Amino acid sequence: MSEFDMGSRPFNDDARQDEGRLRLLLDALPLLITYVDKGRRYQFNKKAHRNWFAPDQEDLQGRLVRDVLGEPAYEIMRPYIDGALAGKSADYEIRTPNIDGEERYIHATYVPDFELNGDVAGFFVVVDDISERKKAERALEEVRTILEQNVSQRTLQLQKTSDELEMETAERNQIEMQLRQMQKMEAIGQLTEGIAHDFNSILGIAVGNLHLLQHQTQGQPELLRHVETALEGVERGVNITGKLLAISGQEAHDTKLTDLKKAIEGIRELIAKSLTTTVSVEIFLQDDLWPVDVNPSEFENALLNLCHNARDAMAGSGTLFIESANKRLDEGYARRNPPAKAGEFVMITVSDTGMGMTADTKEKLFNPFFTTKEFGQGSGLGLSMVHGFVERSGGYIEVYSELGSGTTFSIFLPRAAAQSTELKLVPRHQTLLPCGSETVLIVDDELDLLFIAVEYLKRLGYTTFTANDSRQALEILTDHPNINLMFSDIMMPGEMDGYQLSHRAKELYPELKILLTSGFTKRREEFTNDQDPYRAHRARSLLNKPYSDEELAFAVRHALDHD
Repeated sequence: MSEFDMGSRPFNDDARQDEGRLRLLLDALPLLITYVDKGRRYQFNKKAHRNWFAPDQEDLQGRLVRDVLGEPAYEIMRPYIDGALAGKSADYEIRTPNIDGEERYIHATYVPDFELNGDVAGFFVVVDDISERKKAERALEEVRTILEQNVSQRTLQLQKTSDELEMETAERNQIEMQLRQMQKMEAIGQLTEGIAHDFNSILGIAVGNLHLLQHQTQGQPELLRHVETALEGVERGVNITGKLLAISGQEAHDTKLTDLKKAIEGIRELIAKSLTTTVSVEIFLQDDLWPVDVNPSEFENALLNLCHNARDAMAGSGTLFIESANKRLDEGYARRNPPAKAGEFVMITVSDTGMGMTADTKEKLFNPFFTTKEFGQGSGLGLSMVHGFVERSGGYIEVYSELGSGTTFSIFLPRAAAQSTELKLVPRHQTLLPCGSETVLIVDDELDLLFIAVEYLKRLGYTTFTANDSRQALEILTDHPNINLMFSDIMMPGEMDGYQLSHRAKELYPELKILLTSGFTKRREEFTNDQDPYRAHRARSLLNKPYSDEELAFAVRHALDHD
């Protein structure tokens, strides 16, 4: 009997000669084709059928379908086999396992084969494996559902009329045009101011060294005379820089006592309108801000410039934070955190959730005409103008930025009051700083800050360990389980940031107290982590960088006593 003899009806000679070609043709088709006789035994099957149900067997001819398929699959297909042997065709889709137990979807067609007398000799089965199509259909359905949800959400968000949007766009364009025009008008002045300030910095170095020499040459008239002559020359240089500043128009003018809280509230709507609708603004202002002596218009322009810079850093989408606080800085803090100055200041911070910047960009940030934007997209004068305003007002500006996390600009403007704005320093032994004898692990990848924190805490009586990343911190905790407090930076290299490290350390050592620090503000950290209760909780007790020894002393003591 031929392998493909269809029961009792053998092929003629010509058909047998073409059988090999027919098998090759059928094997090439992406279908599983089988012939089963009325005794439910395989008489013909494609190689693909064997690969699926019996890959370890060379041929299935003469074997019972039940034995090949296995009992579970056979019971699924039995109704259709019975129907085909009763002379009924069937067409269906079904989910069934293959020999490996993997779930598959197939489309099967059962076609009865009749003898000349009308009896059923067997049946053909044509099977199409549609598993991939089913997966694609499910994936498409999921995508369709997500798209429908997104469309629904966007529809709810876009309720504003086209007239309102056009009005907002026109107002925003007008504000930007005015700012750009102002920047162009002040371009020459900014260049002159930059030269003058660089010259002043050089003169400052010369003055400092000459004063040292002046003290060291007391009792040496000849040398002292040369030093004093050099000081006179430097003084003339200072007068020249004063004239340059006067020519550039960068000297402080038209200043008055200003309540910065009211000033910011007054332009809140202007700030919102000057940004895109996809940038949200969060403003947190201290109620009892000290007054400052500044030009209100220049302050408003500086704040708008920082807001626009933040908007561009977020590529038009994100959250902008504006915050304020009173700050007292001592000489030690100023010495360790240039360009900080000692005294009482009002601090205004502008933070974003944008891309952050590299160290190279940060270094050039306030240079006139420096910009990271494409040609024609910006003048490169906005931040230079901010820097000029802050310096004219007697303050300074700090910048903290992390790639991928955002940037914070902190403006420090000196307090204006009847008494001297310079902070009267109190000898350290008269300052009631809380001390302690506990053990503190300090974790920070910035070695200078690590050293400063160690020096602070040692003076207060604490024992300290240090680590540069999360891996090293966990190793130290393992070796010294008696550590009472972990004081960690949030942004660090390695597998874990400060939040993740503190969470892991708490799991391992539940009694361990935690204090985190960051160049970003508490409000920003709490807001951006509001979906994570643990992170939001840690953000509320955050110590902002840079910190004074007084701030660190109270924060550490509070964490040890109340965390």
